[in-house]
Amino acid sequence: MPEKVNEITFKKILLLFIFIGLGASVVNFIHNRSLWLDEAMLSLNIVNRTYLGLLHPLGMNQMAPVGFLLIEKFIGHFFNYTDWSLRLFPFLSYLVSVPLFYFICKLLFSDSKKALLAVAFFCTNLTVLYYSFEVKQYSTDVMVALMISMSSIYYIKNKNNKALLLAILTGVLSVWISNAAVVMLFVFGLAILYDDYKVRSLIGLMVVLIWLTSFMFCYYIFLYHHPTQDYMLMYWSRKKAFLPYNFFTTEFYTFILSKTKMFFTDLLCKNMVGFIFLPIYFSGIIAIRKNKRLLFILLMPLVIHLVLSSLQLYPFDTRLILYQIPFFIITLVEGIFFLQDYFNKRFINTSLYVILLPLLLLTFFVVKAVPIENEEMKKNLDFIDAHIQPKDNVYVYGSASSAFKFYLKRYPSLNNNGVIVYGNFHRDDWSQYDNEVLNLKGRIWLVFSQVYHLNGKNEEDYIVNVLKGNGYKVLSIKKSTGTSCYEVIK
Repeated sequence: MPEKVNEITFKKILLLFIFIGLGASVVNFIHNRSLWLDEAMLSLNIVNRTYLGLLHPLGMNQMAPVGFLLIEKFIGHFFNYTDWSLRLFPFLSYLVSVPLFYFICKLLFSDSKKALLAVAFFCTNLTVLYYSFEVKQYSTDVMVALMISMSSIYYIKNKNNKALLLAILTGVLSVWISNAAVVMLFVFGLAILYDDYKVRSLIGLMVVLIWLTSFMFCYYIFLYHHPTQDYMLMYWSRKKAFLPYNFFTTEFYTFILSKTKMFFTDLLCKNMVGFIFLPIYFSGIIAIRKNKRLLFILLMPLVIHLVLSSLQLYPFDTRLILYQIPFFIITLVEGIFFLQDYFNKRFINTSLYVILLPLLLLTFFVVKAVPIENEEMKKNLDFIDAHIQPKDNVYVYGSASSAFKFYLKRYPSLNNNGVIVYGNFHRDDWSQYDNEVLNLKGRIWLVFSQVYHLNGKNEEDYIVNVLKGNGYKVLSIKKSTGTSCYEVIK
């Protein structure tokens, strides 16, 4: 009886951690930080294009699944394209992912404690929380991966018409709202084919062929020979997001080491402390090594993504593998219980509450980080709006232009007959910034975000010093997270 009471208390504590994580997500959404560069560029495409326009390649080198864009357009239009409305779908995707993940864990685990612990890890994952309110498709990738997993596992276990229809519809729709769907459909397609092969059924083959038809249709209409393909290839190559295919090069092993570090210090913990989970993860693999189906489900998405990366078809980078976190967490949970059982049998009987220590650590980082901010353009624009005078000029640094343009409609005082100059990028020759700013006379407001740095110097300081050197006086400075603005006059 005491052990039963202990288990009930343990589950209540896990529920507390889950509600802390959910509470943090709500706080972040309500806080509604400013759009940062990438969000702003995608948002401008959504706002400025019609529904039909979103079916064509996006501007500013942006890419997103067409279904995701259309949903964003619909919700944004309904709420007058506020920044929070464009974040609503990713946020709802996160909220839907929580019960989805729990149901999947219940299907995979025989122990409800494991299911609750896995969900608690998911809800207190700082990376998942960050992308849960970003105008990007990565939170939706997680939801779609879980939907595919749920419907496929449900079909394999039940094999009835309801399960069949659910699996087909999930697979057909998922490729239109998530690029990561293809990885999960490949994995569970193989699982379904193998399971149906054992009972000599062709129904699974029909499911996979329908999935494949939907994917090919989407791929050839919207992805094949996409105009940003060369740019994306160059961008992700610079970020070393493609696995070298040659096993005998140092680059291959450097890639493996760097991505292992990325998993534990970027995806899991946002801190070097994440390395403490490395032995736990491999213990989880040992724990499930005899459960071939579970091992396949947990590890094969990682393998397939690495193969696609090696073929330079799908980069392997933090936000692009966010959908793998649930499967990563399941392995961690198996490892935690495996290690506890191992120590109980061979060394000393440990309390069930010891399991909570890693969770407590993650929760500490979450509470410390909330509310999460990135590039707080709105705070700077609020400051300018409160002090700007008629006919004042505004200079917007190149990387700040997208967020500035998105929020401009909220600040009519900035359109006060003064000149607004949107700066260009002069990475190779900073002296060209001189002409952009020195032609502005009188009172000038300078707006910066995501400033370019090189060899210990940065373009913001360079531009400000150019003005100072030409007789301009700095009257005020406002600095916020990731952004800054200056009031200067000559």
